[in-house]
Amino acid sequence: MGRMLDLFGSTLPILTFFLLGWVASSFMANYNYYNSLEQPLSFGLLFGATQPDLHSPKDRVQESQIRVTSQGVFLDLRNANWAVYADTNSMDPLLDKGANGIEIKPRQPSDIVPGDVVSFTAPYTEGLVVHRVAATGIDDQGWYAITKGDNNPNSDPGKVRFNMIHGVLVAVVY
Repeated sequence: MGRMLDLFGSTLPILTFFLLGWVASSFMANYNYYNSLEQPLSFGLLFGATQPDLHSPKDRVQESQIRVTSQGVFLDLRNANWAVYADTNSMDPLLDKGANGIEIKPRQPSDIVPGDVVSFTAPYTEGLVVHRVAATGIDDQGWYAITKGDNNPNSDPGKVRFNMIHGVLVAVVY
């Protein structure tokens, strides 16, 4: 038993050193990965305040579809359309004077989620409206979205039906 304690006692510092090195290495690997990501910062979180988790657009463009080289940026998107936006201030600060976008046509209603920015035809104005989806639902006429401009105090009048949607914004180019 005494010999066992001597053996354990002599290997304990080595084992401890190994485990601490492994933990430090794991921490640094994770730290370097997350540190290389661009992270939005909430100053409220630094001071203990919480902020509501707002709806974000659905992630439709995978990293494998994006290639950035010294010759340019290349997106492998099917059925994409270039969009030029009017300066109405309803989507400030996301879409303002000079902003352009890339939109794709959704295939089915489930492709659209709250947080997405969609362009659609509306009976109350000419041309296309570009606003964020605040909510989706189903009623006796089928699927619908409630939309709202980010800079508008109220939701848009009426429900937006799937057949009214022209595109879903997947990229903004300033």
